[in-house]
Amino acid sequence: MKKVLLVFGFCISVFASLNAQVIFAVESPAFLQGNYPLSYAKPADGWGVPDLTNPANAVLDTLAFVSDGTAADSLGCFTLTNGSQIAGKIAVVYRGSCQFGTKAKNAQNKGAVAVIIINNVPDDVTQLGMLPGDSGAAVTIPVIIINQDAGALLKNEIENGTVVGFIGNKFGYYNSDIGFTKANVLRPVEVARPLRITETSSEYSVQLGAWVFNYGSDPQTNVTLNAQIVFNSNTIYNQTSSPVATLAPGDSVYITLPTFSQATYLAGEYQFTYTASADSTDKFAADNTLSGSFLLNSDIYSLVPVNTSKKPIATAFYRPSSATGDFETCIHFRDANASRMAVGGLFFAATTAAADSTSFPGTLIEANMYLWDNNFTDLDDPAFDISGLTNLAYGFYEFTQTSERGKVVYADFDNTIIMEDNKRYLFCVKTQDDYIYLGFNATIDYTTNIANYRQPVGPILDGGTFYALGFGGNVTPAIAVNMFDKIYVGIEEEQSANAIIPYPNPANQVINIPMKGINGLVNMDIMDMNGRLVKTIRANVAGETLQIDVTDISNGNYNFRMTTADGKVTTFKVVVNK
Repeated sequence: MKKVLLVFGFCISVFASLNAQVIFAVESPAFLQGNYPLSYAKPADGWGVPDLTNPANAVLDTLAFVSDGTAADSLGCFTLTNGSQIAGKIAVVYRGSCQFGTKAKNAQNKGAVAVIIINNVPDDVTQLGMLPGDSGAAVTIPVIIINQDAGALLKNEIENGTVVGFIGNKFGYYNSDIGFTKANVLRPVEVARPLRITETSSEYSVQLGAWVFNYGSDPQTNVTLNAQIVFNSNTIYNQTSSPVATLAPGDSVYITLPTFSQATYLAGEYQFTYTASADSTDKFAADNTLSGSFLLNSDIYSLVPVNTSKKPIATAFYRPSSATGDFETCIHFRDANASRMAVGGLFFAATTAAADSTSFPGTLIEANMYLWDNNFTDLDDPAFDISGLTNLAYGFYEFTQTSERGKVVYADFDNTIIMEDNKRYLFCVKTQDDYIYLGFNATIDYTTNIANYRQPVGPILDGGTFYALGFGGNVTPAIAVNMFDKIYVGIEEEQSANAIIPYPNPANQVINIPMKGINGLVNMDIMDMNGRLVKTIRANVAGETLQIDVTDISNGNYNFRMTTADGKVTTFKVVVNK
């Protein structure tokens, strides 16, 4: 579950390591074909397993569940009782109760050629380290783990004995094999986008293209890429590239297609499909096709898929492996017609490890909208940095029940912001608690987008340090912005800043803030005159004066912004002079 932050200077290399890419793919039945996320056991971690980056160690065989004769027989923690059913096959077990190495060794003892472990919790396994335990050093067959949802999808067909899967690096495994992964395709810049800023072809279009690889051992001829876009069951785009005459084994080519646009757009879901083809019959067609969609709608902006309620889908939860302070995940937005839109708040999800679940009630997650007013062109611009962040809006959500772990919630901003054209904005979710994991989505991959457009997608702030590429293009913060036509913005009375008069002001050691009539949780943000957050205080009050220590704050003028439990916001200025 833990993630390691990428360094700021990370240079995207989309294809440098693809020759060592280990996959789990279903070859049949056809309706389950495709690649599934995995993590795998490595010799460097103390296992006796073969090196799966070597194509010679790949395995292609039928999947079969184990049984150990106990009530929890599919955990494979004891001597297996169905050896004849898994001998010469890929054994499938569930995670839980015993070590990975124990499960694998029990399957190996009965003749399994590889082992697939299905995760028992809804976490993304791609970042999971597989430890060998006491028996892993004696395991000499491949061992992988796949996501819980993938296991549920495959379960019935595995029990029927009809699933054939591939584990390993398939470069050179087949003589005729082209394809791509989700990291290799250019996709729409966002998954959900308001129709109000997408009215004509001059306001919105989608570039299309993909890297196509020759994974096989033979040269491939007349390689083409096709893309189709379907809306309301009608194909509104269908383009095939000119053929690439020859693609050598191990080589790749980037193929572009005409840009998709419409004279006018309608609200709804647009489904796109990429398909790669060549003259030879492909021996592994599971990775020749990739599909996705984008949603044009009235009031949601998101870089990740949303459900039927237009809430972001969080498939995994991450935090830095060594948190150094506040952890904030963000998504970037800029549009030439942004001034048509207003922003009211953010949807997001958070959770904890099971051991920390009792700490979840009472946890407060902050939502922020920043103007990123630094003048840079792209990620390669020497002027690119975090300077110019101004906090425009703030909100928070306080979890009250353990059952809210992993559920999408909404934080309303303290004020509604009407945006400006061509300005950059960051929409961010922040936690100050090191036991909190924030929601991400790993089902889509923006790697090729980042390489092509060189624009930020999901930046991260960790302990005051800015990481432009976040956790990488393959995981994106599961944040959805409540973004709607500004004509719906009501006229709201501003709260008087004179309602609270802090003292002494200027302050040198402490500042006293009268809390008469205020009860419950309050959140106090202290920001310098450039809008940078200096300090945050959370406290439960019952009408008494709140005393804040300012000895750790440098001399200067500061804006204090207090948000009460009922969402009311009061701001005032304080001078620190020691």
